[in-house]
Amino acid sequence: MQVKIDQVKIKIDKGIPVINAGRPRLYDDYLSAIDKMDSGDSIEVNGMRTWDAIRRYQYTKEFESKNDGAKIVTKRYTGNKYRIWKIIES
Repeated sequence: MQVKIDQVKIKIDKGIPVINAGRPRLYDDYLSAIDKMDSGDSIEVNGMRTWDAIRRYQYTKEFESKNDGAKIVTKRYTGNKYRIWKIIES
């Protein structure tokens, strides 16, 4: 079936099965470590993608359920090194 919307033809396909898309979670080890950390503990990571994955994790329901009231604080050092702290506010 084709639909015309504002001069653009868009083909709609039916019956295409959904496959498991995306890459496996590459950062599970880091996220698991964050969950096990106590307040004030920190880890160092090498790479902006790892840092970003951990930083984004703190905004998920999974983080909230495993880390009651915690937040992540990060600091970038020279090169491609980052330090990540877990802080639990009372």
